[in-house]
Amino acid sequence: MTRVLAPFAGLIFLAACSAPPHEAAIKAPVKTINILQQKVEIAEPLRKMANDYEKEHPGVRMVIETFGGGQDFEAALADRYQAGTLPDVFMSLGSISLDPWVDLAEDLSGQPWVADLAPGTGDQATRGGRLYGNPFAIEGYGFLYNKTLFRKAGIVRPPDTLSSLREACRKLEAAGIVPFANGYAEWWVLGVHNFNRLLGSVSNVELFLNNLGEGGAPGPDAAVVEGWMDLLDLTSRYGSPDALATGSYTASVAAFLAGQAAMIQQGNWIEPDLVKNAPELEVGVLPMPVSDKPDLRLSMGVPNFWVINKNSPVKEEAKQWLEWLHSSPTGRRFLIEELKVIPPYRSMDSLSLGSLSALFAEVWRNGQTLPWAFPAYQDKTKAVAAAMRTYLELRPSHEDFWKLLVRAWGQP
Repeated sequence: MTRVLAPFAGLIFLAACSAPPHEAAIKAPVKTINILQQKVEIAEPLRKMANDYEKEHPGVRMVIETFGGGQDFEAALADRYQAGTLPDVFMSLGSISLDPWVDLAEDLSGQPWVADLAPGTGDQATRGGRLYGNPFAIEGYGFLYNKTLFRKAGIVRPPDTLSSLREACRKLEAAGIVPFANGYAEWWVLGVHNFNRLLGSVSNVELFLNNLGEGGAPGPDAAVVEGWMDLLDLTSRYGSPDALATGSYTASVAAFLAGQAAMIQQGNWIEPDLVKNAPELEVGVLPMPVSDKPDLRLSMGVPNFWVINKNSPVKEEAKQWLEWLHSSPTGRRFLIEELKVIPPYRSMDSLSLGSLSALFAEVWRNGQTLPWAFPAYQDKTKAVAAAMRTYLELRPSHEDFWKLLVRAWGQP
């Protein structure tokens, strides 16, 4: 009898032992990763990514909040810190924008994806040889243009100088086409990207900004400053009406994609909107000329970094998510096919990119890039934008415009 019951007793024991782990797995609390990000154009793709990640990782939930556009992301992040609700993961522009958060940022230097980073992509998030941010992507910007409208206006050769750009604008206007959809209601379009074009051409950025802060004249960079001001005048003269009041990011991009303007100062980050709303549109990329000497370089760099809160109870899960983006088929497909960005990883260099990102990727590979200087003066960007807006509204002389910039740079 004992021999007969022994096997059954063993089965009962195994069943009893196996039940609790199964029940524990069902009842285990889901770990939530709270993410705060500032790129409004990727809000929808990020939601799709979160759904895919949760399907592959049923024990993890991702809550992604977007706080961008014209909103003050840095202030929102500071408010959350003061309230004791700093997210598990948040975006940073790197450079001085990262400085207040370095002591709260997880050291990511030992993560598997670090060895695969493209040269220079981690520089803005590196302190003392340690990496405190995961590069989101490589981005670039210039003047995007509608090839169909250019052909309609009889523009055969894409402009690469101030004079040729001015002539192209005249031809477009003569053909009844608005040359520029200006997003000048957005401070970052002016104070970050447009001003960065000036800094990309000065002889020494640090010396130039120090001189600006001390109220000096442009000195050896006077011709470059004059050319940059001429370019701003040109875009305004041939731009959409009321751009300072109504030229939001959304409105200006929508106007460009709808064929209501031939050019726009934007970058490859508009590709998801392009694919969704105007997939047949033929778009090219032009430099932003500041002289009559051809210069094909474009401003390119890493726009944002993912920073992990080192005090987060789910920081290990957050690290796993970053590695998933880098190494998993779903994550890699998300970067390329959904976000349509230039990934910061060398192993993804040969993967298929969207049309705009492919154009900028070629520029990146050829080294035809301008300095990505603006992260180092993030604290001044809004003041610079305000000075540029004042100039565009009042139209004083270029000399007075310089004085406006000097005053803006001197603001605390």
